[in-house]
Amino acid sequence: MMIKRQRTGIPCSRFSRFRWMIAILLATDASIHFAQASATSKDSNSKFPKPGIKADSFVQASPLVCAAVCRNGVLVVAAHVNVDESEPLLYYSSSHDAASARNNSNDTNGSFLDLPPNFQGPFRIHAVDTRGTCLVAAGWRADGERLLQKCRRLADEERATYGDETSPLYVRFLAMELSLYLAQCQVSERTRTLACASLLVSPTEVWLVDATGAHCVRALCIGGGGTSDGKLVKDAVNQQLLEHDWEFMTMDAALKTLLQILSGTSEHEQHDDSSQASRLVPVNTRLEVASVESSSKPFARRKLSSFAFIKDTR
Repeated sequence: MMIKRQRTGIPCSRFSRFRWMIAILLATDASIHFAQASATSKDSNSKFPKPGIKADSFVQASPLVCAAVCRNGVLVVAAHVNVDESEPLLYYSSSHDAASARNNSNDTNGSFLDLPPNFQGPFRIHAVDTRGTCLVAAGWRADGERLLQKCRRLADEERATYGDETSPLYVRFLAMELSLYLAQCQVSERTRTLACASLLVSPTEVWLVDATGAHCVRALCIGGGGTSDGKLVKDAVNQQLLEHDWEFMTMDAALKTLLQILSGTSEHEQHDDSSQASRLVPVNTRLEVASVESSSKPFARRKLSSFAFIKDTR
């Protein structure tokens, strides 16, 4: 009885064996070069870039945006670049700014300024609907406006379909749809990636929205536009935001605490004489402040002077 030899799957012709030998040699050479490169690399993770999680340069360079869920609503603060010297036609005269700086230079607000009384925009905090929902974006302003228009269209469609009654899932739906829209723009061949991230705010929630997803947060800062002591401003702010229970604070107390963090005069830094070195935003930065308190009315922009900075009694 003859036993047939099983085929191994490797071609037996001389030419086919030659091609297999060349392929094996090339694969061996490539693996040797890869091993050498991995061994000599200072950071092995740099050989494998992770797409989709690289920080956007426009968002990082944008002035900071902060939001915190408080006991009586949500506090939203957006910084504006102080361009009084380079663009004097955008604001009041320098004499008015000097007077504002003198009136605001005290320990309660850390030398921050309100927007000028005649300021007509562009604002950074925008209403999405009449239910108190608002959107504030960091990044390229034009892309932030485009994202705002998309959010308003989604809100109009929801109101036309389900009426004016507020659903607990309403803001979550908007956040998820906005994140999906950003992701679609990033992979689409017909539109470019939107260079922005945003905070979607309701009277009880804050959602971080970017191309990677939508995330509900208690308090968060995005943007920042620079570094402080070798750390990104947003990272330095967020590290200190973790140390406070914002849900037990009123919005007045929360704003006082937030301004102390931005000015480098928070409680754990008061022992440091170099307060200017630890300051996270420049002196006389203009702040746009809003409070989102009720779903029955839009958010309200507020002046710094309208907040009663009382001692936090959490």
